[in-house]
Amino acid sequence: MKLIDITGQKFNRLTAIEKVDGKRWLFKCDCGNEKVIDSYCVRKGITRSCGCYNAEVASERGTTHGLRNTGEYHAWTGMRRRCNLKNTNKEDFNLYAGRGITVCDRWLESFENFIADMGMKPTPKHSIDRIDVNGNYEPSNCRWATNKEQGRNKRDNFYVTYKNETKALSEWCEILNLNYGTIRNRLKISKWSVEKAFTTPYMWQKV
Repeated sequence: MKLIDITGQKFNRLTAIEKVDGKRWLFKCDCGNEKVIDSYCVRKGITRSCGCYNAEVASERGTTHGLRNTGEYHAWTGMRRRCNLKNTNKEDFNLYAGRGITVCDRWLESFENFIADMGMKPTPKHSIDRIDVNGNYEPSNCRWATNKEQGRNKRDNFYVTYKNETKALSEWCEILNLNYGTIRNRLKISKWSVEKAFTTPYMWQKV
């Protein structure tokens, strides 16, 4: 994929300074703050500033942040609820608070801090996801991800190495157009090698 060089270009209140990694760039906001943000969100107008724009809109509306009825706000409240040690009667308690998953102090302090670090969701289909599923909710371990991306990041995912690359089995099956159930049975139950499991035709296929 060809790299899009946006150095020096301005998008709303943000000016691109330099590429950091992947899709993330360091931007300088009109207010003087510098922040690392996903360039896609900036180029598409999803993120307009370092966070000062939302603060101004909130002030005009007479609310703290002006985003109370958004998916981002619901993600923040849901995250805090799941990690609340007092919610022992919630059905997902054992998946989060019950096994020690916490929310960082900065995000517990305010929604403004959360949105300043995470930015707005790229699309309505994205939701908050922990990169390390055993880690906490904090800036270095969270991202906005689609259901498919989150599905590949579950604790019970089955990872295999094929041709020197390690991926979730679900992702390999998607890439190679393989039947997930059949391949999983070959590897887990029949104990086939990865090479044999991936390359042996199914019984109903013509060789």
